[in-house]
Amino acid sequence: KVKVTTVGVHVRRSDFLDEKWSKRGLVPAPLAYFIHAMSYFRNLYSNVLFVIASDDLEWVKENLSGKDVVFTEGKTPEEDFGILINCDHIIISSGSFGWWAAWLNKGTTIYYKGYLRGRKDFNLSTYYYPEWIQME
Repeated sequence: KVKVTTVGVHVRRSDFLDEKWSKRGLVPAPLAYFIHAMSYFRNLYSNVLFVIASDDLEWVKENLSGKDVVFTEGKTPEEDFGILINCDHIIISSGSFGWWAAWLNKGTTIYYKGYLRGRKDFNLSTYYYPEWIQME
């Protein structure tokens, strides 16, 4: 039996697309970030499965589909949360939902370095754990 390494991916987009949030530095992670983070795990494991939970399933299906990708379509936020924390590893975008899922997940965490870009009152090193991997 071949071991499958599961990587939960949380993609928050919808409310962060609003200009009022982007002015505060709350921006959605770009496609390049997710491609980079997913490549990291694809290079590390021979049999990886990405389980994507998002508030913008249309965008993730259009941009992140693949043979090694499934979506948590039709699930409640609570079910998405449970799925993410029970994956072997996790990729998070922006916001507290992903942060808490990463905190409860026991594997490797990759987070979006550009979250809260331009905020001088915010120190990423006090928000993210040092063992978490930052990427852009």
